[in-house]
Amino acid sequence: LKSVDELFGMYEMSVGHGSNFLLNIGPDNRGLLPDADVERVLSLGEKIRAAFGNPLPYTAPVQDGDTYTMAHTELSEDWMIPKESRLSNCLMLKEDLSEGQKIRSFQIYGYLPHYQKKKILLFEGRTVGHKVFCRFGALRCSKFEVKITDADEGYRLTDIQAYYIQ
Repeated sequence: LKSVDELFGMYEMSVGHGSNFLLNIGPDNRGLLPDADVERVLSLGEKIRAAFGNPLPYTAPVQDGDTYTMAHTELSEDWMIPKESRLSNCLMLKEDLSEGQKIRSFQIYGYLPHYQKKKILLFEGRTVGHKVFCRFGALRCSKFEVKITDADEGYRLTDIQAYYIQ
């Protein structure tokens, strides 16, 4: 097996990108998974929980047409610097798949404190599916917008969370 950091990168790239995350671990001559592989998989689980277990403090996403918005919970103005001044570099999006995958493209915008109500494009993506991780350079965003740019009628994002992944 690869290192835990390499496995974590593979996890991020496979989840939500139409791929399965296969570890290809087989039993040894005892009929058990090798101890070293078990240890590495458990370490990977710890790293995933540490990275995605505590989202940053943003409001629940609010939908207005094709745009979902979430703001830092400690702000009174969109362009203020969050009190915690915490960096973010990843948004996780989830799509309602009860009637199939419908989102074909989207954009993520961030409101930066010193831009005074101006937003910048942080990420452009294609499908969302069950879950997709959208990584961008580390920033202190006071608000995020996810704009669905192409989708079949009836699409719906079920969750958006912000993270800082080291």
